[in-house]
Amino acid sequence: MVDQGKQLEEFMAAVPAGRHQRALEIYNKLPQELQQEKAVMINRIRASIEVSDSAYRSAIEDYQAAYPNDPSCQLVCIDLYAMNGEYDKAIAAIKSLNESVGGDAHLYFLQSALLAEQYQYEEAARAIQLAVDKEPEYEAAWLVRANIHAELGNFAKVTSSLREMRDEFEYDIEQLGLEYTPEYREYVKSDEYRELIDEQ
Repeated sequence: MVDQGKQLEEFMAAVPAGRHQRALEIYNKLPQELQQEKAVMINRIRASIEVSDSAYRSAIEDYQAAYPNDPSCQLVCIDLYAMNGEYDKAIAAIKSLNESVGGDAHLYFLQSALLAEQYQYEEAARAIQLAVDKEPEYEAAWLVRANIHAELGNFAKVTSSLREMRDEFEYDIEQLGLEYTPEYREYVKSDEYRELIDEQ
């Protein structure tokens, strides 16, 4: 019993210390009842994501089997769905979580990313706008919003997005290196871009 306590203590300390492989080795030696504890399983997930895709997938699947009706399962399983190419399930889980928490900028961001990965840029644009609206200081969401409008070829919205970013976060637009970014290939040739640069 003492040994188990020491093992559990070492396991819980290994992940924040960055000893991810060691954490998984300890986890595999723990008795099943300890392996099934929620905090232990979550720590295993945190370790496995740093070790390999297969370890990460296995950790999530085990958590899903142990806590299928727990609200945290939806959040944990989003990555699993995405890894399996089950984007509809991933997006459904995000929407369900968003409804339960009253809207979360990071969840909207993730939803937008998954939609963009499927080339559903119009829907992705709506989702990322919700992220910006929900958390105006979420800098990454502003940049993704501009990226999506660039993919859509909507130069007016790209320009307005970049202008708002410049004013909100004091960006030097030229320092973003848009000319080296594939989705901006046509935009950087446009009059809108030149006018934006001239404003600085």
